This record gives sequence, structure tokens and C-alpha cells, in this order.
Amino acid sequence: MPSHSLLAQFGQPIAKRYRLINASFEVHPHLDAIYDSLEDALTDAAAWLASHTSSAQAAIGVEVCTRSGEWRTLRQPAPLAA
Repeated sequence: MPSHSLLAQFGQPIAKRYRLINASFEVHPHLDAIYDSLEDALTDAAAWLASHTSSAQAAIGVEVCTRSGEWRTLRQPAPLAA
């Protein structure tokens, strides 16, 4: 039988982690970092895109880490809205 404290841990909200992906649904080669918020990830992506004009790299998506450690697509790769 699981301990009460273990059950309490599952009831606690977990800190979400985000990462940016490219058009091929792979970790973005230039923005390979873990972000604490979706806003931080998209801000970093927008800043990077502002200094790089390659349309091949303009499609950026976002993945979120699940409780089990798996990555799930949160935002499909697409050009960022201005």
C-alpha cells in the first residue's frame, strides 16, 4: 500500500517543462533548451527568428514534458505569429 505522502505528491501540481521543435518534430537544433514556461520558449524563439531569416527554420513548435518524462506536442510546428 502506498504511503500517504506518496499519494500527496501525485496531488501536487508539477512544474511544466517545455522545449522547441522544428518542422520535422525534432528538437530545434538552434533552440535546444528547456524552458520553465510556454511564454519563455516562444519569446526565445521569436527573438532567434528575428535575427535569422531562413524560411526553412521559421516553423517552430512546442513540446511539453509529461509527468512520466515523455514529451508531447503542445503546438504543431508553424510560423510564429508576429
